[in-house]
Parts: sequence; structure tokens; C-alpha cells
Amino acid sequence: MKWGSLIITVLSVLALGGIYGFSLFIVIMGVIGGLIASFTIAGYLKSVNGDFPSDRYEDEVKY
Repeated sequence: MKWGSLIITVLSVLALGGIYGFSLFIVIMGVIGGLIASFTIAGYLKSVNGDFPSDRYEDEVKY
């Protein structure tokens, strides 16, 4: 997810810069927005993995 976070952050900066023009404020806001988005996505994926564990986990459960 580290590479995914970096890609989301860079795309966020480029999108905001493309819309509003590049300035220090826009770059900082893009970085903050990208990091928030990447942490949100990582948290969502972790919760989904907790709700639906892998097959290996299900094989270890004794019925």
C-alpha cells in the first residue's frame, strides 16, 4: 500500500494543480488530500479483510 499511497498523493497534487494552477498552497493541499485519501482507502481495505478473512484463516478454525 506504500506505493499506492504515493501514487494517490501525486495524482491528487496533479489534479488540483491542473484545475487551479500550481502554487505552494495547492501543492500542500494536494498532498494533504492525497494522504487522507490513501489512509482512508487503507483503513477500508483493512476492515474488509477483517470482515472477510482469507481462506487460510478459515482452514484453521475448528468446527
